[in-house]
Amino acid sequence: SKHGTLTYGWNSDASSVTRDRDSSLSLDPRYDPVTHMQYGSVNRFWEMAVPNGTYQVHLVAGDADYFTGNIYKINVESTLTINAIPTSAKRWTENTVTVVVKDGRLTINNASGAANNRIDFVDIQQIA
Repeated sequence: SKHGTLTYGWNSDASSVTRDRDSSLSLDPRYDPVTHMQYGSVNRFWEMAVPNGTYQVHLVAGDADYFTGNIYKINVESTLTINAIPTSAKRWTENTVTVVVKDGRLTINNASGAANNRIDFVDIQQIA
């Protein structure tokens, strides 16, 4: 996809595995949309073209409706950013990391050991 001068997207079409939960449990509307990074035998990753440099990345994973059997493990630029097993009391997990992009693409992908990975949203900020 293109948004202004930004180019970003999934390595394979994720439209059929994206949900909008519209749940009263969600902290705010950003926590409602869920994209399955793992569904069936497909492992999806997301990238955005960015200038090489240092970035602060805030990532949120979770699902208002389904959490049993999920193990959230998500890398940002090979840095383990999300590492959690959701429960009914804690359906979302989030973390902020600082990473260095050296190949012109900020990459978010499944880390080893993940099961039923889901992503809600990401905030990316370049650090001068």
